[in-house]
This record gives sequence, C-alpha cells and structure tokens, in this order.
Amino acid sequence: VYWGGFMLIAMFCTCLFLVKNWRNHKTGNLNAALIAGLCGFMSAFCVTLSKVAITLISSSARGHNVFSNPEAVFMVTLWAVMLVSQLFLLNVALGSFEQGVVIPIYEVVGTIASITSGILFYHTYDDFDTTDWIGFGFGVFLM
Repeated sequence: VYWGGFMLIAMFCTCLFLVKNWRNHKTGNLNAALIAGLCGFMSAFCVTLSKVAITLISSSARGHNVFSNPEAVFMVTLWAVMLVSQLFLLNVALGSFEQGVVIPIYEVVGTIASITSGILFYHTYDDFDTTDWIGFGFGVFLM
C-alpha cells in the first residue's frame, strides 16, 4: 500500500511540474528526464498491477467470483488504463525529446521500481537478513 501511494504521489507531482514547465526551454532536458522517469514509474506500477490482475483472474478461473467486489474491478480497470497511459506518455516523450535521453532513464527507473515493488508486493523482505539487504542495496546501486 505504501509503495503504491508513493508512486501515485510521485507521478502526480511530476505531472504538475510538467504541465507548468512543458514549453520552458530552460528545463528541456529536465522535462525529458521527468517524463521518462514518470513512464518508468508507470511501468513498475503496471507490473505490480499485472501481478494483482493475474491473481484476480486466476482466482475467478478457479470458481471464486472475485469480480463481484468493486475493488477487484477497479484494480483490473486501473491496470488497463495505466498500460495505455504509459504507452501514450512514452510516445509523447519520444516524439518531443531525443530517444538517447528518454529510453535509458525509462529503463533504469522502470527496472529499479519494478524490483522494489516486487519485493514489497511479495513480502520477500520479511526473510532478509543483513547480508541480503547489503546485496539488494548493492544490486540496486549498480543499476
């Protein structure tokens, strides 16, 4: 819950900055980096929502009608909307800025955020000891 909330707040703040400074030439590369980072966060959010959606769909396929719950319908709808929004925003970024700036930032932010959200979603941090945390931190740092 905390990771999803953080990602939504970060995406909202980035959107507000971009709306205010979209045509400002002084912040051109910053805008490219922010859009690419926003797309990366959105991709990580889509990965996490994909895990949720697949879990819900699998449960429904086994005979449990989880889609009678409005929260389940909301999550699957949000997943679909985020997938389309991410692709649209990435196309806007690639059309407005150089791909040499957009793609590396998008990939790095998306990968780091996906790894972190996966650890939080599956609660693998519960079994981490000090060595695991050092290894995880070093691995994220290398990204």
